[in-house]
Amino acid sequence: MLACANTATISGLESSTVRVEVDLSRGKPQLIIIGLATQAVSESKERITSALLNCGIIPKAKRTVVNLAPADIKKSGTGFDLAITIAMLKAYTVIGYDISHTLFFGELSLDGSIKKVRGIVPLLLHAKKIGCTKVVIPKDNEIEISIIEGITVYAISHLKDLL
Repeated sequence: MLACANTATISGLESSTVRVEVDLSRGKPQLIIIGLATQAVSESKERITSALLNCGIIPKAKRTVVNLAPADIKKSGTGFDLAITIAMLKAYTVIGYDISHTLFFGELSLDGSIKKVRGIVPLLLHAKKIGCTKVVIPKDNEIEISIIEGITVYAISHLKDLL
């Protein structure tokens, strides 16, 4: 089962869309993240697994490959957690609604809380530039984005807010 979600990253002065692809397949149950991810992104495996369990969702006992595309752009920071989790939930069929025109930003706590991320204003400006109609951000970033118009922003404080 293949599912996708979208997010973005900032590299220097450039911002780029990142497509989070999740594929569930037979094999040893494990969560693998590929796509030029730094250590902070790789550590999201533990944050996501704990957050899901603490929200009452048992991760599928499948080989789960997460690809952060394009693979030639370095992905750093913890702001990919929410997008990876959403793509996984889409693959698990926990989420059935359309997320194709939505970008997700946020770091997960082990209990499922969504933590503030850095650089939210340029990330939202990127979303607007590429024609994205909706973004989901941490509640703690909400005050920063009050200057941006023309995009629907959902500020959440916990993963359960999306479920």
